[in-house]
Amino acid sequence: MKRILWFRRDLRVHDNPLLSLGGEVLPIFIYDTDILELLSKNDKRVSFIFFYVQKLKSSLQKLGLD
Repeated sequence: MKRILWFRRDLRVHDNPLLSLGGEVLPIFIYDTDILELLSKNDKRVSFIFFYVQKLKSSLQKLGLD
């Protein structure tokens, strides 16, 4: 059975309990464009989100989950 792993606030991979169960996992992160479009592109929170989502993507690729 494939499990959906919805990343919301905690973008860590190394201690995620679902990943330790094994089996097929579908990782998901949803950008809330309604919130992001309200913020300036120079807002540190926006760059923070983009940086850590890219880091999450890299971590998932190392596990074969992309």
